[in-house]
Amino acid sequence: MKKLYLIAASLLLSTNVAAAKFEEDLQKRCVNIVNYMLSGDVNSVVDYFYPETQKNPKFINFQEKRKLKFTKRYVKDRTVESIVGVKTITEPNPKSDSKGAGFNIVEQLSVLTHVQFSGESSPSEFSCSFGREKESNSWFLLNGF
Repeated sequence: MKKLYLIAASLLLSTNVAAAKFEEDLQKRCVNIVNYMLSGDVNSVVDYFYPETQKNPKFINFQEKRKLKFTKRYVKDRTVESIVGVKTITEPNPKSDSKGAGFNIVEQLSVLTHVQFSGESSPSEFSCSFGREKESNSWFLLNGF
């Protein structure tokens, strides 16, 4: 009986460790994405999107236009000191999001980051929304600039 409790505790612990590792991985991805966005690197941001979306020239052009607005709004005369992943939030998963994303989304998560700009007392918040594709079980970025 004692062995059964140890096995159950071990499985529960390994599940929690795997979940924490996954959340940490998504936070690292979001920190990278926000860093690319702040540096204006459209191609690196696009690499996190669904493969079919990455191939769409209209989508790339749209991201390029959004980058110009984004960098004017957030980066102008500011220096980034740090980018930190703060928390991961489970989001609702409406069917309309799957249609807009171009793939069948079965789960959505958002990662909140804090970006500390030099000379500013409080951090700015940026978030990344990710969707998990049903067929491949892979996570792809749903929002860009």
